[in-house]
Amino acid sequence: MSLILCIETSVTPYGVVLVSEGEVVFNSLTAAVVNQDKDVATIVHAAFQAAGQKPGALTKIAINRGPGGTSSIRTGVAFANSLAYSLRIPVVGFNTFELLGIAGWQQFHCPVISTVKSIKGNAYVGLFAAGEIAATQYGPLAAVVQEMTANLPEFAVAGAHREAIQNMFPGRTVHDTGQKFGLATAMLDLPDLLATRGLLYPAFIRPITEESSLFFAE
Repeated sequence: MSLILCIETSVTPYGVVLVSEGEVVFNSLTAAVVNQDKDVATIVHAAFQAAGQKPGALTKIAINRGPGGTSSIRTGVAFANSLAYSLRIPVVGFNTFELLGIAGWQQFHCPVISTVKSIKGNAYVGLFAAGEIAATQYGPLAAVVQEMTANLPEFAVAGAHREAIQNMFPGRTVHDTGQKFGLATAMLDLPDLLATRGLLYPAFIRPITEESSLFFAE
């Protein structure tokens, strides 16, 4: 039996999805009782109760490791790592650019620029194309987006700066995905990554920050 717990804490309200044999049996964003709760453990407990399942039946945990709200991301990642360790099951890490990107790609079938707010006018920016991340960068929003889209006559935008980016390119085709943040359900739309990225302790998921290797050339 396959029972997967997907967790999204990059923004509030947190998203918790429980998937049994490929079918979503609980989604916190549609469960009015818990969808405003900011305690991930409480939401996860509600998920198991609502679905009539027990944590011991889990076969895998998936978590968005960011970027996003730093404290929220750290909370979610720590919870996912701890639960996976206690159950001796794999934990899978996704990032915000993948979750926003796959949704935008399915909607418009073109590259997707996703952004997450940071401090001092900076932003986390990712380019998703053909099912994977093509580029990531951290820095001043306008400069980074101009560079990343220099050769893109058409693209979609997701995240916190959609309107601002559309206004930067009046002569280009820029689609608005309407999505400000990633959804836990989007992890299910990346089945290859969900199947192959699992880490078992002593390996564990690390939260993404502006200092993460994702934003620096190897």
